[in-house]
Amino acid sequence: MQGKYWAVQFAITLGLKDAEVNVYLAALLDSLEKQKASMPGVEAITDDVVGKAYMENFASNIFTKADDEERAKKATRTTATKFLAAAQFMEVLRCFGHLDKEVIPVNQACANDRLRIKSSIRNINVLES
Repeated sequence: MQGKYWAVQFAITLGLKDAEVNVYLAALLDSLEKQKASMPGVEAITDDVVGKAYMENFASNIFTKADDEERAKKATRTTATKFLAAAQFMEVLRCFGHLDKEVIPVNQACANDRLRIKSSIRNINVLES
């Protein structure tokens, strides 16, 4: 619930032009707000500071899993997808303001690692053909 709430908040801040998407996001946020009201003790939703820490930790855990796979030389398409997910969750942190100085290089590394892995996989597929 916590991650969904902040991700939808971020999506709304993007100011998307598609009316259908905005209707969907509004309905989703309404549903999440109702869930939020039923969970007043969950600080990751009710407190922005705790919510930011929760999202940072979540993104960091995904990044660490992908990074560990890459360092063990066991990177796959799934590893590339984990880097993409970590980068996207780091972008969600923008709903709390500017990204912290520590997050920016990790976010850029996610994008670079993802592209490098996908390129390597593509090259291997070409060689095997």
